[in-house]
Amino acid sequence: MLTDTERKILIVIRNIFRIKGRFPSAIELQYRTGRSMEKILNALESLQQKGYIRWDADKKSIEMADPISQNIL
Repeated sequence: MLTDTERKILIVIRNIFRIKGRFPSAIELQYRTGRSMEKILNALESLQQKGYIRWDADKKSIEMADPISQNIL
């Protein structure tokens, strides 16, 4: 089950990808969700562990684990 923050992050990731053709940064996620950076980073780690996204904190890159089936919400 997803937390409220995880669900909001997935929605933002999906929407930015569909509209702009790229994945958002953690800073964009913070701005668009209104959550603290700590909550964003914790949620990204959790989403990665659950298999929803691929996230490389060193490269600061986020992407959907399966971009073809983005109807996960």
